[in-house]
Amino acid sequence: MKVINFVLALALAAFACGCSSATQVAQDFGPQEVDAFDNSDWFSLSGVGNSWKQDGKALWQQPSPQILNIAGITLGPGMEKDAEAKLGRAVYVNRHKGGGIRQQICYRAVKEPPTAYLVFEIGRASDAFYLISGDAPQWAYIGDCVKTPVVTKALSTPTGLHLGLTRAELIDLMGQPSASHPNSMMWKYEGQNPPVIVRAVFSGDAAIMVSVWYEDRGSGVLGD
Repeated sequence: MKVINFVLALALAAFACGCSSATQVAQDFGPQEVDAFDNSDWFSLSGVGNSWKQDGKALWQQPSPQILNIAGITLGPGMEKDAEAKLGRAVYVNRHKGGGIRQQICYRAVKEPPTAYLVFEIGRASDAFYLISGDAPQWAYIGDCVKTPVVTKALSTPTGLHLGLTRAELIDLMGQPSASHPNSMMWKYEGQNPPVIVRAVFSGDAAIMVSVWYEDRGSGVLGD
């Protein structure tokens, strides 16, 4: 009933302002939230449970703090407000199925069809960003991703993590992974600071999704 009431209210708001989507309603009336009882967000590390924690070996070296930064936005408390200030107001999607509750906001390339997406995610005790290629599998509420010229297929972290990297290029960049599978690689940095997980998903030998997941929201930043 809560979801139905929200959808009805959103539709009425869209009709009243002539808006074409929930995204435009959010831009005109302020932040909106959608309760999504699904786990279609295949890219989410928070949505797959804890099985990855037993996958492969821990890496004890400390990655560069810059790996937490994408598009001038750093993972940590308040990142969603920073993202909205830099990239535009977004629809907050609250996902309640899978490994854990998580809240996501999404941005996309301006080009049609979209060539890339950037999703920020807030978990119960984690933050993450996901860079996703436009030709990767889709997910529910992808239509409410906000257009911005900042998001392109060439968007990169200051450390050089971006879409399209090959397995060999990622190993050159990140070192040997904690775990390697036919369609993915993962680096688990579990030193004295809150753990950082870097993950890549491949189509052929090119990364169609790269992500950085940062555990223990609010506990500090790398290098503290």
